[in-house]
Amino acid sequence: MNIIENALNFLFPPVCGICIKKSKNWICENCLTEISPKLKIIKNKINNIEFKIYYLLYYKDIIRKRMIEFKFNDKSYMYKTFSNIILKNKNLCKILNGYDIIIPVPMSKNKKSSRGYNQTELIAKEISKNLRLDYNEKILIKQKDNKMQSMLSFKERRENVKDAFKVDEKYLKLVNNKKIILLDDIYTTGFTVKECIKELLKLRPKKIDVLVISKGKIERW
Repeated sequence: MNIIENALNFLFPPVCGICIKKSKNWICENCLTEISPKLKIIKNKINNIEFKIYYLLYYKDIIRKRMIEFKFNDKSYMYKTFSNIILKNKNLCKILNGYDIIIPVPMSKNKKSSRGYNQTELIAKEISKNLRLDYNEKILIKQKDNKMQSMLSFKERRENVKDAFKVDEKYLKLVNNKKIILLDDIYTTGFTVKECIKELLKLRPKKIDVLVISKGKIERW
């Protein structure tokens, strides 16, 4: 831990992002027991190419509340909590160690400037640092300021993210034949990650799978 980080921890002591009480690990044991993260794996396909989605939590109750605060209420420090929930799961970490590069789902420049940070970048960087995965947020770019997915119907969500992302093909050599883990915060319909994967496949990786913090419920309205 460097001098700057020591100073920041003194001025702003680490807290559990769930109960908001002091906790040197950013997640206290009581809350970890209460939310009971368990590794689950589901499968999906795009263009007949199968990919896996790894997740530990469901997007409901206190997790939903804290994730909304993390994303929209200027509580960027919560990335430590959600990162540590992942890093404390030995089975998931063992799986993640089998990948080469972790790539966060990007945010448009305008939205990132307005919010001040991209929550998926913060978590991906922390996982990269602890598991020694390569990290790169420039490979995949969001080129469209679309509406928030959560505000749209099931049918509208697919169209909303269509062609929203693109890859920078100068990273072809970096990605070619590599194993990619794409990180997003919530998996609901899967339309967002499918659009990301569709683009990343242009760089000819060996495989792409997805890691999300939580899985949401699909409401087909």
